[in-house]
Amino acid sequence: MRAAWLAALALFPLLAVAAERDAVLLWYRQVEAGRAERVRYIATPDYLRIDDGSADNGFVLLDRARRQVFSVVPDTHTILVIDGAGELPQAPASLHIRETQAEDAGAPAIDGHAVLQVQVSANDERCYSGVVVPGLLDDVGRAMAEFDRVMAVQQQRTLEATPAELRTPCFLARYLYAPARHLQRGVPVEEWSHDGKRRTLLDYDASARVDDSLFRLPGDYLRYTVPGGAP
Repeated sequence: MRAAWLAALALFPLLAVAAERDAVLLWYRQVEAGRAERVRYIATPDYLRIDDGSADNGFVLLDRARRQVFSVVPDTHTILVIDGAGELPQAPASLHIRETQAEDAGAPAIDGHAVLQVQVSANDERCYSGVVVPGLLDDVGRAMAEFDRVMAVQQQRTLEATPAELRTPCFLARYLYAPARHLQRGVPVEEWSHDGKRRTLLDYDASARVDDSLFRLPGDYLRYTVPGGAP
């Protein structure tokens, strides 16, 4: 009995390292500033991790319960901490944000779910639009919306530092007052933004098993916030 207990104890560190959890894994093609890249999203009820699929490169991690985003940079051994605590303000009366929805009857269903086109405009200018799939991976859509909300809270804190010429109606709608309207309807298949950003779903695995270490932050990295980054 004692030998068996010691053998089990010796295996425990290996089992801990190999711990896994259920997750939804999605691959997107993202375009920003004219540059296209493949980006991986790993969603669980607790976290949303965004990376390029490499274990050696940096990543972004959303802690959903704490409403915090961590941007991890291995080259500099640093972690930027963005705190999403707080409420977003109401849009000013001068900013008229409008959302329209329409089912695309001509588009093929995805895993039996019809797609929905969502468009958001501000002061009659189209700001961003998306093709989403209500009923498909809804919690992933919620996780993405939570991420955008954290970033919007940060944008609110640092808004005065944003040049006035950049604070257009679409900028304010997309990144502050209505950051995730389409994501509240479902997981995105396609997105377009007024500033040229684009995101296209390439593939997904709704029943992936991933290493638990993907959701752990390096303990020896320097943590910092941007000025005004915490309440």
